[in-house]
Amino acid sequence: METIFVALSNMSGIACASDRDHTIYQLSKKLPLALAVSPSSSIPWDSIIEQYKLIGGPDEKEEFSDYASHFFSFLSTIPVEKSWKVKSDDDSNLIFMGYGKDDLFPSLYDVFLKINPKKNSLEEDFSEYNKVSHHQIAFINLLGDFEGVSTLLFGASDKTKEMICQYYIKLYKAYRERVIKKFTDTEFADFVNKKLEAFNIEETVYDKVFSVTDEVLEQVYTGLDTFGIEDLVTAGETLVNAEVRLKHLLSNGKEHSHTTKEIAVITRTEGVTWLKHSLYAL
Repeated sequence: METIFVALSNMSGIACASDRDHTIYQLSKKLPLALAVSPSSSIPWDSIIEQYKLIGGPDEKEEFSDYASHFFSFLSTIPVEKSWKVKSDDDSNLIFMGYGKDDLFPSLYDVFLKINPKKNSLEEDFSEYNKVSHHQIAFINLLGDFEGVSTLLFGASDKTKEMICQYYIKLYKAYRERVIKKFTDTEFADFVNKKLEAFNIEETVYDKVFSVTDEVLEQVYTGLDTFGIEDLVTAGETLVNAEVRLKHLLSNGKEHSHTTKEIAVITRTEGVTWLKHSLYAL
């Protein structure tokens, strides 16, 4: 079963929620640091994170990025076992969340890992660094598939956007054939063919369709900017519960229907605070 996790962040802090136990981990009792991973991954995150905490975790650092570097440096020392398989993005995705010593606002480091067979270790494959500031007021970070509520978050689901792109590409190709046929055996044939060959329909269509997501996100971020930490918690839990229930309905009951299992808040003053956690009977 795929994990459904969302982290909503603004200047007030980070509120994160998951429908699975063992998704959100507190990395330090003294520092405002947390990590979100997929509990269904073959990588034994529970054991790895416990090892990290046993060696003392990170010392206080000026920049949030230094905490992330410290963790990934430790991660590179863990030998990869044969049973560890990266079958999907969800298996290798983790989100590092928190504050540096001098940070007023939170940061999130969204990372995809890969297994380096030569070094027999985990290393970064792709990453995105999100830092809340006066210029970038909010972020939404996800683990798993939010296909059901993605229209609310992004204007359309990835599947819908992909279908739209493929539809317009198909229409263009039909149009292109008609134009070529129209100008065949004319003095403009070479000019028309060169113009059509130079036009990248895939890049144009994808840029246009996915730019709509950016426009919708800007509006969502503006709304999130007005939320206090309690509102972020409510919104995160609501999104996770909605996605779980939609999956249950659309699968004709095959997907298990349940509610949010873990909710945590990360703020500069209080660090990581649990609002719901099975191990703590919350």
